[in-house]
Amino acid sequence: MPVHHLELEGHSRQWVLVIGAGFFATTLAQSASLDLPLRNLLVNQFQAAIVNPGVETTGTLHTVSLFFGIAALPWYFKIIFGVFSDSFPLFCTLRRHYVLLSATAAAGLWLLAGYIQQSYLSLLITITAMETMLVVGSTVMGALLVEVGQGLDVAGRLVSARIFVEGGCAVVAGPLAGVLAGLPFETTAIVGSVVAFAVVPIAFVWLREPASAKYEVSAVADAIHELRNLISSPTIWIAAAFLFVASMPQTFPTPLWDFQKSNMNLSDTTIGYLRGAGGAGSVLAAVIYGWVYRRLTLRSLIACGIIGSSFGSLGYLLYYSLPAAIAIETANGFLTTLWVLAMMEMAVWVAPSTAAAAAFALLMGATNAGSALGDYAFSQLVDWRVLSFSGIAVLSAGGTALMIVSLLWLPNALFGPPER
Repeated sequence: MPVHHLELEGHSRQWVLVIGAGFFATTLAQSASLDLPLRNLLVNQFQAAIVNPGVETTGTLHTVSLFFGIAALPWYFKIIFGVFSDSFPLFCTLRRHYVLLSATAAAGLWLLAGYIQQSYLSLLITITAMETMLVVGSTVMGALLVEVGQGLDVAGRLVSARIFVEGGCAVVAGPLAGVLAGLPFETTAIVGSVVAFAVVPIAFVWLREPASAKYEVSAVADAIHELRNLISSPTIWIAAAFLFVASMPQTFPTPLWDFQKSNMNLSDTTIGYLRGAGGAGSVLAAVIYGWVYRRLTLRSLIACGIIGSSFGSLGYLLYYSLPAAIAIETANGFLTTLWVLAMMEMAVWVAPSTAAAAAFALLMGATNAGSALGDYAFSQLVDWRVLSFSGIAVLSAGGTALMIVSLLWLPNALFGPPER
């Protein structure tokens, strides 16, 4: 693989700042974070484009989910961007310039989305391209998480910092998306652009990587070598399969959004604040995880996360008033995040440092794909009237709880170094 050298000297706070800013930009700028304005645009302006004209507009819930599923396709193939970042130096660096250029491009594409919003297909293509640029930045940040986490032995701290930032993004994104949903979509595009660009000045100053990355053989040969190593690693594939299957039943954002709008008659602003409550729970979980992660084994932490996420889903059975919804969203944000933290730390330790971007991207892509497939399946069940929202909550809780059994069969290699 190309040889490159990050300047790891100094305090880990520098890397917390860089990685935190990177995940802030790539999380808050996603269409999934600012989804309420997009959902309204799809339903109100483009409904004729996603259902048959002249036919009663019922059962379109899964088509809205499909838009976000297509736009998020790049996130399912993060390994491709990981191979590029590991094997193809950009201006003689493997991390620095990928971050700077992808963030700038994502900002420009957000602005373009506001300009071409009148066309359903053009909007879908632009949002997908924007997500692609965010994936590049997120993939490189994942590589830094592995390299710095293993190099300075601060994996748990960096994972907690990442989720702390992402939880903070949820606190901001929920109310922000609710407010933006009531404004012209051009405003959402401007906000998304500013957020996507936010990492550029910080990375420019603090992401220190000398322009010295060189091929060992050639870019193509190094990429093929890296892919062969990943494909031949049973540990990577076992971890990816576990994360994919375990993520499928854990969340159901589209059926939840439909229930909030149709059954509870909540406004977009209120839904945004509820998401903010979930983000506050995530922040609390990140703080607690940063304190306990060295006191428990990673296998125990994952088990606690699975159990917690299962109880979080069951809480939606009581989701029938605004005060209850606030409490349930906060609790679910806390409980589900415990699983996310443990899962992410597993991915950090499983990923080899020689292929940090590709391996971590593969594992996170498996998680994203599992979540998207689960949401689409749950949405179909609601559209087909096979299950009510309460039934979805029970199915989610039961499917999540079943994953605890798989922990008994997973190899020890998935749970960090022996001393961990």
